[in-house]
Amino acid sequence: MFKSLYCIRNAHNNGKVLTNVGKTQVNFLKSNWRNMKDIELIITDNSPKSIKTTNQIFDNTPIIELDLHTDINYDRKLNMFFNTLKGRKECMVAYVGHSKFINTVKCADLYYKPFKTHVKRAHPYLVELTFNRNFCDN
Repeated sequence: MFKSLYCIRNAHNNGKVLTNVGKTQVNFLKSNWRNMKDIELIITDNSPKSIKTTNQIFDNTPIIELDLHTDINYDRKLNMFFNTLKGRKECMVAYVGHSKFINTVKCADLYYKPFKTHVKRAHPYLVELTFNRNFCDN
């Protein structure tokens, strides 16, 4: 099963509120992202920053909130994330969250701990995923 995952870092914010810079980032994304209309599901961190960014970007698309921003074991976070993806029928998915998690997901290797690279805010990074049919009910 193939899935297209668009990873989007939180827009610029001040705690729980998007700043004017963040609102500009969201508006730019909404007006320039051609594949946005194809998104069938959004997975977001359950942090206020991620939820606020998600709600500003997407309208009328199902959202799943996952606890990916707390200090639980990092491998456990990745497994929870990928198991959620594997268990869903949707093939065009967006993830909204934090840069560290996005860097790890972009590597597509559960055991690789990436060095810190710059991830633009409110920018969709495409990651193509393939799940073995034996482990995916889709």
